[in-house]
Amino acid sequence: MNFQTARSSLDNVTMHAGLSRNFRFKLPKELKVGTIDRLFAATDELAKLDLMLTNLMKKIQKTFYDNIKGDANNKSESKSEDHKEPVSAAPLPKELLIQVRESLDRNVPAVAST
Repeated sequence: MNFQTARSSLDNVTMHAGLSRNFRFKLPKELKVGTIDRLFAATDELAKLDLMLTNLMKKIQKTFYDNIKGDANNKSESKSEDHKEPVSAAPLPKELLIQVRESLDRNVPAVAST
């Protein structure tokens, strides 16, 4: 069965029965992986990168929160105190994380709204 025959069969079954609208699209050549082994390798690599970036964002979030909390503690504590207790990180608002991610994508410094 060639492409046109398969496409016609699909259209006859789905479009004419009102189940779906079918459109043809071309995949960019850069998107094509080659063999199934290379596809699995690329998938594994994407999963590793996703985990690495997620951990990086968590570290950035913790550092950011610790700095904000530390600044608030410095204002309320006396200037002579040299040691302060570590601050545990609480989750940042989702909107702020989205703003940080978008600014990293654009390479523009994030502006936090209060």
